[in-house]
Amino acid sequence: MSLLNNDEFLERINLFTKILAFIEKLNRQSATKANKIAILDSLLENTRLNDKQKSLFKMLLK
Repeated sequence: MSLLNNDEFLERINLFTKILAFIEKLNRQSATKANKIAILDSLLENTRLNDKQKSLFKMLLK
């Protein structure tokens, strides 16, 4: 596992914050959990997150 430099670390924190805000908005929607996961999958598709990180975000969906 490599260490992130300061800019990469801040970029990653910013990305996580945006994803968490998006998940919060999704959780307020009346869509099914399967639809919310599909929406989140499409959002996370172009990120440099690994599968474990992506699955952790999916666990936050209600």
